[in-house]
Amino acid sequence: MKRFLLTVLALCGVMVAAEDFKVVKNVSFLGKERVEKLDLYLPAGQGTLRPAVVMIHGGSWRQGAKDTAREINICTNLAKQGFVAASIEYKLVKNGVAVWPTNLNDCRDAVRFLRAHAEKYQINPERIGVIGASAGGHLALMLALTPEKERIDAASHYPGVSCQVSCCINMYGFTEHSREGVSQSFDTMLGVPVDDAVLQRALPVRQARKDAPPVLTIHGTADKTVDFRHAVALDEALKKCGASSELLLLKNVDHMFNMEYDKDGKALPVAVKTTMLRFLEKHLK
Repeated sequence: MKRFLLTVLALCGVMVAAEDFKVVKNVSFLGKERVEKLDLYLPAGQGTLRPAVVMIHGGSWRQGAKDTAREINICTNLAKQGFVAASIEYKLVKNGVAVWPTNLNDCRDAVRFLRAHAEKYQINPERIGVIGASAGGHLALMLALTPEKERIDAASHYPGVSCQVSCCINMYGFTEHSREGVSQSFDTMLGVPVDDAVLQRALPVRQARKDAPPVLTIHGTADKTVDFRHAVALDEALKKCGASSELLLLKNVDHMFNMEYDKDGKALPVAVKTTMLRFLEKHLK
């Protein structure tokens, strides 16, 4: 009964308290003209600055939500471990209309929002990371890897506030253009003639640099949506230029897994939750 009441309150946009954290639903972070919101998972306790993580959902850049099972699983686990988690929405492709680079700038503004409201939410502004899954993995990587001087930030709602992150976890994200399948959705999202100059600014493998924040990539070898070679290519590109990169391949695991379970609800063959939390503890705490 208690769980049912908490669910109803959350769906109504009411602050929901759990034993170890509370959730503040549908927080505006992109200005009054935008419908996209974020959900904040705030750990219990007062008086201590906590590290924060932005969670970026997947969905081929055209669908998905901040409060699906995967995002709830990840953000709940983060909040229970003392991280402020922000599960965000961003501009999605609709009726084939391109959204690049607005979608990436939305993700950057989510980081800026946390930094600008660090005192209110007891966040350490120097300890902010990002996690993205699938298309969200692509956006998380672009947020983390693109050098400051090359960022397309004209539409920022927080001028002068940095969107720099301290680390990035990429869960089965799209990283290069040479693989079949998702490339068509990627091209639609870009909405411009996809030439080499465009790909240079839009692909994570092209953004690999020595001074990039540490990256952890987790990918299933049986992924039928984004081939696991996307993960291998990114890891190789980062290591080649001397950046910090970790790669965890999950044997016989398909797309859409979370911290603990695969898309069918079966326990993952490797302790992904432990790996992710260890990485975040190392680079954010």
